[in-house]
Amino acid sequence: MTKMSNDSKERGLLPFDVIVAANAGDPEAMLIVLQHYESFMMTQARRRFVKPNGESSYAVDQEILDELIIKCIEAVLSFQI
Repeated sequence: MTKMSNDSKERGLLPFDVIVAANAGDPEAMLIVLQHYESFMMTQARRRFVKPNGESSYAVDQEILDELIIKCIEAVLSFQI
């Protein structure tokens, strides 16, 4: 497995060999895929919470984030190459 080149990082692309390795079950490659999509998943897992005093704030809902991580792993492993 190769590291991501600067050119790939700038364009936001995952190298094909990383995708193939993650699809084959390589834990290091899967970690690279999860790190690539981490900010997107955290954004999608943000929820508004209201405190008892009425103040509201936004924070990452860990249960939703965990579900998104599981769905990402399942999608990578089931992807037909």
